[in-house]
Amino acid sequence: VSLKACVFIFKFCNHLLRLNHDIYHNWFFFRSLLFADVDRQLRRHWNVDCLRDSHTLCTRVAGKKSCDFRWSWWAGLVCRVRDRKRKLMDEGVVKYRCDWQEADPVAAENIADLMDWRDRLHSWGLIGVYENGIGFGNVSVRLGNSCQFVISGTQTAHLQTLGPESYSTVTEFNLEQNFLGCRGPVPASSESLTHAALYLHKEDVGGIIHVHNPQLWQKLLFEIPTTRKEVPYGTPQMALEMFRLFEEENLADRQILAMAGHEDGIICFGSNLDEAGKVLSAAIGNDPLSGTILIKSV
Repeated sequence: VSLKACVFIFKFCNHLLRLNHDIYHNWFFFRSLLFADVDRQLRRHWNVDCLRDSHTLCTRVAGKKSCDFRWSWWAGLVCRVRDRKRKLMDEGVVKYRCDWQEADPVAAENIADLMDWRDRLHSWGLIGVYENGIGFGNVSVRLGNSCQFVISGTQTAHLQTLGPESYSTVTEFNLEQNFLGCRGPVPASSESLTHAALYLHKEDVGGIIHVHNPQLWQKLLFEIPTTRKEVPYGTPQMALEMFRLFEEENLADRQILAMAGHEDGIICFGSNLDEAGKVLSAAIGNDPLSGTILIKSV
């Protein structure tokens, strides 16, 4: 049975449930035929429509006295998958107001180090894409003495290597108004406001690396400056949280932070990307310039 067929039958049964409250008994016939296949489809596709419709049925049916243990277990599975999907759908989304002007890419020779570090981090598994398709990780460099910076573009984490056409220049931003202006072939990363806050607060920050790794994140969480769990990524609140860490947790000297509200997320910075890479290296325990890294899995 295909996923679309499963969704159709779910919706059909849901409609019958609305027409006749007692018709739910007929649902057990359908689910006895579809249980194994739908369960497999759910685990494989994590489809939003399928989860929403099946959860509606679970809510109505699972509470019935005639509901058996197997159905209760599957209802619980659907609810857990639904909650996980809701959380993951919030990741990788641009949350600020973005004024993107499509323009030619930055000259490759001007961002050679940026491209090299980004591709290196991707090869180590610290930038990439989760199984659900959500991308993670980004890198940026300041332009001269200004607060403008070049950052990897949004929706580019799946690419093994990036050319100049995959980077965007942030030209202006306003943290209070949750606004960011950028220009280039692609819009700026969803984490650009956080980078902007760091460049704004410390004039000597010249490069920023944002990576994801569950093992390293668990190791460093609350052992280094750590953002509050209730603060979501890519928001003015996260940008302001950078200022708090500078004032309260000695972020200027540590040059690395963990994001409690952005699972697996770690940010480090330095006067340039080589220095930021050495900070990350010290946290991991290897030499970033040697081309080797100890923690690869995500």
